[in-house]
Amino acid sequence: MRSVTVFLGLLLFTGWFAPAALAQPATGPRASDTASPEAIIAALYDVISGPAGQARDWDRFRGLFAIGARLLPAAPKPDGTAPTSLSPDDYMTRSNDRLVKDGFFEEEVASRTEAFGTIMHVFSTYESRR
Repeated sequence: MRSVTVFLGLLLFTGWFAPAALAQPATGPRASDTASPEAIIAALYDVISGPAGQARDWDRFRGLFAIGARLLPAAPKPDGTAPTSLSPDDYMTRSNDRLVKDGFFEEEVASRTEAFGTIMHVFSTYESRR
């Protein structure tokens, strides 16, 4: 198992912080998934986690992000260059086959939240396993 701290601020806000018009998909996020910052983080881990052979609910995943959101890996590439940012759809395309084939689980072990006005950063430390 490994622990990694992820910067999820500004990437995982939808209806709870942003105007409803910015939420994806067109049907909108689940109300229970956006009831609080903790619910958003829990929903993210729930969507990407699952045993081998289990399809992921990518519509639910999309509903956790504001339009234009980017995912930024926390570590540099092996060659030392900056990581490439991904849209939620880029992440789904790159990850789906591997997640379904091999199975993957993430669980939060600690978090720190900082807020100022309507902007919130959530630093989530998690453990992952395959």
